[in-house]
Amino acid sequence: MSDLLVVPGWLGPNRMFNPKQGQSYVFGVFTVTPQRLSYAAADGTVVFDVAPSDATIEWPWWLLGGSRVRVPAGTWILTFGRPFPDAPIPDRDSVHRATTALEQIHQRPAADLVHALVPHDPDLSDAKIGRKVGAQVKAALTA
Repeated sequence: MSDLLVVPGWLGPNRMFNPKQGQSYVFGVFTVTPQRLSYAAADGTVVFDVAPSDATIEWPWWLLGGSRVRVPAGTWILTFGRPFPDAPIPDRDSVHRATTALEQIHQRPAADLVHALVPHDPDLSDAKIGRKVGAQVKAALTA
């Protein structure tokens, strides 16, 4: 699965100041392959699934390793660490629903996607971890 990067992520509104803070973010799983960029929310909804050429990803310094993702379906902030204390806390069920939604896209069982999840403990709450995962995503996008 070296061509597939699977990371936990929180998708939120495209703005720097957000009065609802973590309550406006949705936990899910973001995947990167040479052919696809995909995000599935914890409720099992595929929010986007696009070719990398159909996406623009920016890395504003104020997102601490997170990104702004622009795809035909919309523009969001995608963070790789829990952005606020009141943001959703991932659990096994939310990870399972998101990876199950991505099975068809990647032609791999959800269990394989969960096993590939970086890091293996999806309870990210530290900005340092978010920056580290963000660097891995950035590297995968430029590979």
